[in-house]
Amino acid sequence: MTQMMLQPINSSNNYFSTVVTFDFSWGADEEAPTGMDEDMIENLKGSSDEGVYAWVVANYALGTLGGDPSETTGIIELGGASAQVTFVSREAMLPLFSRTVKFRNVTYNLYSHSLLHFGLRGW
Repeated sequence: MTQMMLQPINSSNNYFSTVVTFDFSWGADEEAPTGMDEDMIENLKGSSDEGVYAWVVANYALGTLGGDPSETTGIIELGGASAQVTFVSREAMLPLFSRTVKFRNVTYNLYSHSLLHFGLRGW
């Protein structure tokens, strides 16, 4: 998604118009949705939330999500135009870099930062 930040605004808007009106096709045994509602789309716009989502996925896959915060794994997620760094922190953080995730009554205080231009095609 961060790659969209590097595109002219008209190009980005056209992309999202297409996404909003696209009907997804599902397998023969599944009920196909009629389409997407605009409320179902969130543009992360290169935010550190990309790193938070990647952190949740990685720790869920490792089986550490829902347990002791000190046992979780930090991540570096490399996207197209940016890289995200996210990990549990015991230190006080600036609100800009601080995120809170709750899972199974466990609260994780995360440091998450998005580094624009440090992705695969960022330069």
